[in-house]
Amino acid sequence: MRLICADYESYFDNDFTLSKLSTEHYIRDPRFEIHGIAVKWSASHQAKWYTREEWKFVSAQEDWSDVFMVHHHAQFDSLISSHHYDIHPAMLGCTLSMARLLLGNHISASLDSVRAQFGLQPKTTPYSIFRSKHWHELTLHEQQLVADGACDEVESIFKIFGMLLPNFPREELHAIDCTMKMFTEPRLKANSELLAQIWEKEDVDKRDRMDQLGVSASDLQ
Repeated sequence: MRLICADYESYFDNDFTLSKLSTEHYIRDPRFEIHGIAVKWSASHQAKWYTREEWKFVSAQEDWSDVFMVHHHAQFDSLISSHHYDIHPAMLGCTLSMARLLLGNHISASLDSVRAQFGLQPKTTPYSIFRSKHWHELTLHEQQLVADGACDEVESIFKIFGMLLPNFPREELHAIDCTMKMFTEPRLKANSELLAQIWEKEDVDKRDRMDQLGVSASDLQ
């Protein structure tokens, strides 16, 4: 399975922000749009930045059936992938979840905090520059700063994953994958045969109770 790390950057403003909206509300909102995504395709490749238009094309060409996709706070990035790009990797990973287990809940599990635990420099992503600005409203220099910051984040996620993995229980990787997919790809599965039996039983019980009470369906209406 191929290990890929990625990080989305998206539009936000003072009201349309994760500090005021839930992750799901923010990502499914009509106002949502990504600026782009940084992707590290393998250990031998430096992280690469793709704009929204580029990623729409690139992601559609990719075979995700053998990909282990890792993010930091995977609920956010993976929901963007599944909801907006129909991307469904074979397995999802989350360095935030891994850090909570191995480093403890007494410290923040933000990417900056986890980076500090491993002696990595703080993030360089210039959020103040693109607050309330759409991608086309940024100068080329500002766009490059955003791209470089996202690529730096992805490189650190790849490093952190590698440092956490040796001491991380392998079965917990599957637990993380299951938990993330329940959020990003929610499905309700039911036993149709059992449901039919329940429906038939309730219908019979309802008729029996109506007979006992001496009332009809029209009386109840």
